[in-house]
Amino acid sequence: MTESFPRPRYASWAIRVVAFVIDMIPVGLIMLVGDLLFAPGPVEVTRQSGNFTYLVSQQQGLGVSFFAFAFLGATFSLWNQGYRQGTIGKSLGKQIMKISTVSADTQEPLGISDGMLRWVLIWLDFAICYIGVLWPLWNPNHQTLIGDRFAKSIVIRR
Repeated sequence: MTESFPRPRYASWAIRVVAFVIDMIPVGLIMLVGDLLFAPGPVEVTRQSGNFTYLVSQQQGLGVSFFAFAFLGATFSLWNQGYRQGTIGKSLGKQIMKISTVSADTQEPLGISDGMLRWVLIWLDFAICYIGVLWPLWNPNHQTLIGDRFAKSIVIRR
């Protein structure tokens, strides 16, 4: 016999957006530090052609440190929104907003593999002109088009 759960109290779309923004603040700060410290800037180079000498501005190459900060930001996001959310059901933003991502079938945390899968697929929801992340506004289970539906997850208030 299948266990029956009471109808879940779905998290509103607005609360989910606020939680996502909170989740992206540390990523943005990491990327900002990398950008401010290590992003390439214009370099002025003197060129000579015949009797003329002129100044040319060109971009210098990206340094390894810049990519290290980008990697660090992506790694934090993967840990927070993939691993952490998969194992305990809450990213940092969702913990602050008192909502959880759980399995639609068991109402327990997704697990690491489905949490990571959902993290990757949520970015596809963004990539299709934000349609996927707007999908909870009219979906009866408040699921995103790709991420929540493929990971069989729901976001609830707890």
